[in-house]
Amino acid sequence: MKLKLVLCMMVVILTGCAGNNRPADKDPNTQSENVVFSEYSAKTGIVIQDVTLIEPYVITVNDQGKSVYMAFDYDFNLKKGDMVLVTEEGKDYCRVIEARGDLPKNRGYILSSLISFDETFLENANQAEIDGAMTYDSKDGNEIGKVSGFGTIEERDGDWFLMELPGGGNQFWIKKTSATYNIDSVVTDISGMYEDAIKTE
Repeated sequence: MKLKLVLCMMVVILTGCAGNNRPADKDPNTQSENVVFSEYSAKTGIVIQDVTLIEPYVITVNDQGKSVYMAFDYDFNLKKGDMVLVTEEGKDYCRVIEARGDLPKNRGYILSSLISFDETFLENANQAEIDGAMTYDSKDGNEIGKVSGFGTIEERDGDWFLMELPGGGNQFWIKKTSATYNIDSVVTDISGMYEDAIKTE
C-alpha cells in the first residue's frame, strides 16, 4: 500500500513538472539549441513605475558567433524612468530589453500599461544617449573632452546633466541639449516564446 502511494505521488510530481513550461525552469544549454532567433525593429520606451521583469533572460554570443538564449532565476528590477527597447507589443504585455548597463542586456516581459512611448516622459528618463558631446568638470566649468555613449543621468540641475557611462569611470557634466533619448534599433531576440510566457502568468 505504501509503495503504491509513493508511486502515485511521484507520478503527480513528474506530471506537474512536465506541465510547467517556464523558460527559467529549463536547462539553458539544452534550451539554447532549440530556440529560434529573429530580428526585431525595437523602439524606445520608458518604464513609468518600478517593476520586476517576468521570465527574465539574456542573449549572449558563443565562440562560433551564434546567439545563445539563457534564462535566469533571480529577480531583475527596472526603476521608474528607466529606458527600455521594446521588441514586441501585446495587448497586455511587452517584451523589453533594458537600455542601461553592460552586455549582455537583461530581457523579459512587463505589463504594457507600465511602458510609455511619450517623448515628454522620455525627457525625464534615467538614461540618455550622447554623441560626441562636450563634457565638463562642473556646471559652466572647464571642458574635459568629447564623449559618445549611452549613460546614466545621475543628477539634473537646470540646463545641465551629471552623467556616468557604463563600466564606471569619472562622472562628468554635459549640457542638457546634448542628450537624446531615441535609441530605436534593430535587435536580435527570441522567436515564438512570447505567447508561452504570457500563459505562465
